[in-house]
Amino acid sequence: MSLIDKISPKGREKILRINWWSHDGRWFYYTGQEVGFEVANKLNMLVNKSIGKAEMKRLLAALNIDEARAAEYFFEIIETVSDFYAKDVFEIVGLTKEDDNTWIYRIKNAPCYEGTKKAGILDLYQCACYKRAEGWAEACGLKADVYIRKSLVNGDDECEVVFSIKKDK
Repeated sequence: MSLIDKISPKGREKILRINWWSHDGRWFYYTGQEVGFEVANKLNMLVNKSIGKAEMKRLLAALNIDEARAAEYFFEIIETVSDFYAKDVFEIVGLTKEDDNTWIYRIKNAPCYEGTKKAGILDLYQCACYKRAEGWAEACGLKADVYIRKSLVNGDDECEVVFSIKKDK
């Protein structure tokens, strides 16, 4: 038995998630230190959207769901992506339907918030989670307005990321 076999598959997934998000925070911090936080925030927005699109395409391929079907299952897919990428790292409240075209993704705690607060740069940080969600929507072939309605960074008790799906006319 190798050492890695002593860790359960779920334990390995948890370690990978924590390391991944830890890398994300360190990348932001040191980029900000080197080139300024205005540039770091801009790059973080671009990178998050790109990562969101790429990770969703990989997940859709693994689930054998093509873009045409992805729109039909979008919110079920969002719940899946949330569980897959954020479980054990974020404190997720859930996804709730506001109306036929609008869903709210609620988060009670996030490593980006905790990390920037601990590093003393919370006032310099612009949360890019909605950009990742924009990438998810695009990978599913959807046009959507995605924005942050409530944010821990702004002193709210939780984050609310709003998905407002644009219907074709």
